[in-house]
Amino acid sequence: MRGGVATLYRVPILGGTPQRVIEDVDSRISFSPDRTRFAFVRGAPSLRKGYVMVANVDGTGGRELASIGGSERLLLHAPSWSPDGSTILASVQSLKGAPHALVVAVDATTGAVTRLEHHWTFLTDIEWLPDGRSFAVVASEHGDGLQIWQVPYPQGERRRITNDLNTYTSVSFSGDGNSLLTVQAESTSHLWVAPEKDLAGGRQITRGRERADGVSGLTWTPDGRLVYGSSASGRPEVWISNADGSGAHQLTNEPNPSMHPDVTPDGRHIVFHRFTREGGNIWRMGIDGSDPKQLTHSGMNLSPHATNAFVYYVNPTSGWSRPWKVPLDGGDPVSLGDHHLTLTGISPDGTRLVGIGWDEKERRPVTAIMPVEGGPPQFVPEATFYNATWSADGRGVTYWGPHEGALHLFRYVPGEKAPRPLARFTDEVFAFAWSPDGKQAALARGQASSDVVLITRKTSARQ
Repeated sequence: MRGGVATLYRVPILGGTPQRVIEDVDSRISFSPDRTRFAFVRGAPSLRKGYVMVANVDGTGGRELASIGGSERLLLHAPSWSPDGSTILASVQSLKGAPHALVVAVDATTGAVTRLEHHWTFLTDIEWLPDGRSFAVVASEHGDGLQIWQVPYPQGERRRITNDLNTYTSVSFSGDGNSLLTVQAESTSHLWVAPEKDLAGGRQITRGRERADGVSGLTWTPDGRLVYGSSASGRPEVWISNADGSGAHQLTNEPNPSMHPDVTPDGRHIVFHRFTREGGNIWRMGIDGSDPKQLTHSGMNLSPHATNAFVYYVNPTSGWSRPWKVPLDGGDPVSLGDHHLTLTGISPDGTRLVGIGWDEKERRPVTAIMPVEGGPPQFVPEATFYNATWSADGRGVTYWGPHEGALHLFRYVPGEKAPRPLARFTDEVFAFAWSPDGKQAALARGQASSDVVLITRKTSARQ
């Protein structure tokens, strides 16, 4: 990758020097049936468009076959070329009405785009079955775990191939279509509380199998309790506990996932987002879970962070991850400007937002800081791992990522020459939050694993 632009290479199966094929490739490729061409996805964030591209197998003749933009975003997942060579399937996130993911069929000759009827909340991998009469998708129906679905083409009733609590990330079929390979992903996370001077140590305060404590949000209350997302009940909900893990109890209990909680500085309210059939919206409730109130009512509104007066969040309806705010007591949402910023935190004094921006010059995501009143984000390229949260003193940001063969936690103060390592971990860190006084931190730590799984179609016994 150079300057944020990925390059496709090919290498002999028995080894050898990699050969450059084509630049600016944002997805896996999919070959035509005769293996003379391939298709891929190319994103153009500054234009708010994405393109289904085709090229000859040697990289020559690259051209835009179809473009998706406006209120739809072409997702950067691999397209799939049909067995008869006539159609390329690609995944799209629609931001019209109730946001949803869908599959589009692109004519491999003319580039004409047809939107297929079935909708999901999220959608990742797509793969044709060998007979060309249906395809499989890896998708989430209501913001829950990704499952594998089979969809007749061009129309017909979809059905689930998998129906369990696991998460699947890919799908690939055998030549006869009777078996599929998929990757089953699992993250196990527990909460730890550690002193400032021993952040990789501390004490584990939650336990249990198949938990994802803190993965979908982790924060402190002003009086030293923890509020966090957890799947301990079987689906993502908001929980609260004391800092030693005692008194843990669930605050939300709805059929739809509730995630990414944040606590107001006065400790009176928790804000979070909840997925429904209508999309994702911002909610507020009392610190004890009482008096829930929906604050936004349309679109896909995510990643809330609160002051005592406003909730700041992200709305990607325009094709960018744009920051917005809405009064904590309810009212009309207000845009903070046409800037790309996916929020990851708000400063302790409530004056600045931190998140993930887009550096058009370098063509890559970058940590960025923005005043809560809005305005162009200030890039912080030294903080390279895009999960920055504010340090307790509000002067710098804390983030984590790989360094010298291990996962490290860093602190960076804008203006300093380089980030400063704070701790080294032997496991994964999914979330991090400083206590209000900065003397200790809460961490979501655990293991992320994946396994290749073979699923075989059931066949009836010969009569």
